[in-house]
Amino acid sequence: MIIFLIRHAESADNAARLYGGVRDSDLTEFGMLQASVTGDYLQKYSVKSIFSSGLIRAYRTASVIAMKAKLDCDIEISENLVEKNFGLLEGTSFNCVTPEVVDSMENNDSISSRLSQFVKNELAEKIAMLNYDDDIAIVSHGVTLRAMLDIIVSSHVLSTPSILTGHVVRMLDNAAYYKIELDKETGVILSLESNVNEHLSGLRRHKVASRTIYDSRQTRLDSYFKRLG
Repeated sequence: MIIFLIRHAESADNAARLYGGVRDSDLTEFGMLQASVTGDYLQKYSVKSIFSSGLIRAYRTASVIAMKAKLDCDIEISENLVEKNFGLLEGTSFNCVTPEVVDSMENNDSISSRLSQFVKNELAEKIAMLNYDDDIAIVSHGVTLRAMLDIIVSSHVLSTPSILTGHVVRMLDNAAYYKIELDKETGVILSLESNVNEHLSGLRRHKVASRTIYDSRQTRLDSYFKRLG
């Protein structure tokens, strides 16, 4: 069994280098392309379940992935998967951090608590229901998934400590993922890959459309982008 912890594709806030947090920010057109390519890539796996944060940037990513990967399952929304609440920083630039606004943020204990609930209840229940070779996709956010990775690793036996080398500390790019191979029967983590993004290599922005917010009324996406090589 493989568990994919997938960060949402590029949002308007990402493109503008703003703190997103729990406020809604839709995908850019480039983000839609990232999500589409990720879905294509996951077709070769046996994903039988997909979870998503309820925030639009994650849910839109999950929806595109489910469509492109031809998943035969509903997207299960969990509010435990929302991004860290950045408080007064939300919607502000990355260089606006001050001691005053830090106090308005969701603290690490709160993040760990809700993600522990997800892992021990929602995820554990799904693992128990699925077959040995079925896979699970979880579409969420950068800080959330980094914390979830720690919780999953700490609650399972590792086949060898060396599988953590160079992986745990890495944050995710947009539409990249952590790939956890789990022996469902024994609960042993067999392998771990961090910030997997080779499926995104060769994607190229159109300089005009790169920060355009996705518009569902548009019927063509490929005209704005091309894949190299």
